[in-house]
Amino acid sequence: MAAGQGQRRWRLVALALGLLAVPLAPPGRARAEVLPDDLPYAARQTATSRRAPDSYAFPTGPATGAAAPPLQAIEGAISRRAWVVPASDVTSLQLLRPLRERLQDDGFEVVLDCAAQRCGGFDFRFALEVIEPPAMNVDLFDYRALTARRSGTAEAPAQMVFLLVSRSSSAGYVQVVEADTTAAATTPEPDDDHDDALTKGLPALPPIGSVTPELGTAAADVIATLDRDGHVVLSDLRFATGAVRLEDGPAASLDALKEVLAARPAQRLVLVGHTDSEGSLDTNSTLSRQRAEAVRQRLIQAHGIAPDRIEAHGVGYLAPIASNATEEGRKANRRVEAILLP
Repeated sequence: MAAGQGQRRWRLVALALGLLAVPLAPPGRARAEVLPDDLPYAARQTATSRRAPDSYAFPTGPATGAAAPPLQAIEGAISRRAWVVPASDVTSLQLLRPLRERLQDDGFEVVLDCAAQRCGGFDFRFALEVIEPPAMNVDLFDYRALTARRSGTAEAPAQMVFLLVSRSSSAGYVQVVEADTTAAATTPEPDDDHDDALTKGLPALPPIGSVTPELGTAAADVIATLDRDGHVVLSDLRFATGAVRLEDGPAASLDALKEVLAARPAQRLVLVGHTDSEGSLDTNSTLSRQRAEAVRQRLIQAHGIAPDRIEAHGVGYLAPIASNATEEGRKANRRVEAILLP
């Protein structure tokens, strides 16, 4: 594809995303975008929310070391929107570039523009409020973030915009959060004309559910707990009764551990097996250690984690989290936990 054609194509993507709408237009400028009939494919809006008054914490810098990214909380009229672009060849930069150019053309000052690891990887992503999948999907290895502001002061901008774009093997994803501190302090009615413009005359698209997110809600919950508490119970793991073999099948918790270790190259984990109080301590210590080792081997063999980054230990029934006097408590105590190591 020629350079001029490629640039035009991604400008059309920007039009499809509806970013020429009122929130980005300077006062007095009429909304003028109409989606072209020859758009090669259409972005499909997957989420929309507009509230006033509301607030949003906009990132203004990357996450560095152990520090979370700096966030600037803005109060006013807040809109949150997301789209999916069903195209396997779209890159995150191609999605972001025309949107960035549009913001700059409209007088916005870019205060943050980064990609994946330069943003801070895992730590940056999970410090942000992001629309949940399947409406929005973020690949920790392939995303871009941009924050821009206009008018007012750095401490109190009149308008602020945050763009988050990412992609999977089959689609691109875009989230846009806009804050307007000058808007009327009431929740506006849905913009029906704008929504019609997004879809009018465009080909039918597959249901959103057909686009599989890279990281589901369950895995995201595991990551959030691990990052907050330093340890997490891998509650979706299943072992054959009385056996140490881990049952086959997907496990969101193991997907989450893979994401953590991939996003943090220096991070290590220890897996700790636990049992109920039935049987001797020696027997339970051996069983719990073997089950933790089974999880370790699954991470190594199926998820490609380096062996020296994961340890496996067992403590038998020495660290219960519930009473062993009931079946419910014994079931809770039979578990494998993951613990972060420096």
